[in-house]
Amino acid sequence: MPVITTLGRGADGTLWLQAAYLGFSPEALDRIRQSDEGLLFVDPEDRCTYVEAQAIVETCESQGMEKTLIAVKEEILDRLHPTNFRA
Repeated sequence: MPVITTLGRGADGTLWLQAAYLGFSPEALDRIRQSDEGLLFVDPEDRCTYVEAQAIVETCESQGMEKTLIAVKEEILDRLHPTNFRA
């Protein structure tokens, strides 16, 4: 069964993904919020929390989680632009 998620691409190149899609717990979101509140966004319409994917990867303390987040981010970018060859 496909999973439906929403994402956003900022004019500055940021990639915003639903925190629930990435599997972030409320505790993890609280830690992110305490570290840098600018990495989170709550959509006022659907009340979903979004995280800025690259910044989360860069601040991740777990190498396993970092690799997982990079893979998810790359997969999503490939789906957005399947013919975009990135270095």
